[in-house]
Amino acid sequence: MEGDAEEKKERSLSTVLSRAPAGLAAPQVRVEVHLGAGLPAFIIVGLPETVVRESKERVRSTILNSGFKFPDGRITVNLAPADLPKEGGRFDLPIALGILVAQALQVAAIASVAAERIGTAHVSEAIALRALDRAQVEN
Repeated sequence: MEGDAEEKKERSLSTVLSRAPAGLAAPQVRVEVHLGAGLPAFIIVGLPETVVRESKERVRSTILNSGFKFPDGRITVNLAPADLPKEGGRFDLPIALGILVAQALQVAAIASVAAERIGTAHVSEAIALRALDRAQVEN
């Protein structure tokens, strides 16, 4: 029983790679998700613009409408590097996938495919994977 609790604690962190819209360079952004105990909260840090901060509601609705459980407790999303401005809805999908992976859900398409994730979350649709050809999803 202790091993299960310890394993769950270890798996409450995930990293999904994405890209920021910055001209042709499109620098890499690490979407790091931590699920913790405590009062329910959903916090996005790492210089997010207003549209990115608003993604919390889109991500929550998308996860629920896709038939997955939205985690109870505290969710902290770090968009790294912190000094790079993050804008647009392109981080919705990486955030949603990061939450699912951090919950240790069996999402074979996430865990088995090495790709960067970019995409918006639509509250009325299931999560659709849109990937670039390179990079990786870390767990």
